[in-house]
Amino acid sequence: MKKITSTVALNALITSLEMEQAREGKAFKQELKSVYQSLKPINLIKSTVNQLVTTPSIKGNLLDVTIGLAMGYVSKKVVVGNTRNPLKQLFGTLLEIVVISLVSKNAGGIKSIGAFLFRKLFGKKTPRLGEKEKL
Repeated sequence: MKKITSTVALNALITSLEMEQAREGKAFKQELKSVYQSLKPINLIKSTVNQLVTTPSIKGNLLDVTIGLAMGYVSKKVVVGNTRNPLKQLFGTLLEIVVISLVSKNAGGIKSIGAFLFRKLFGKKTPRLGEKEKL
């Protein structure tokens, strides 16, 4: 940088440096707001859940575990029901754990069986050969 000898040139340089500092300060504040927003707990949770949901392998595993938990809970309620007997409650909890682990490990087969049953029960009925279609 060359030496500045005149006051006019010095004032112009000071003004340009102050304007640059103001621009950089404004950009820094914007970046700080952005970082602050991203570090809020709710935003951290949202971004984590969004990443979990959009990852295909985790999405499949999450569905398998959810199906396992649901089947375990239903099997416990069907077999044990609402009882106050501690032995029945223990048996129901053990049954629930076993069902959850079995269903989670074999979720693919269970999903295909469920889809087959769903299609059989609620699928469009096709007329047999020789029968007329009902309107």
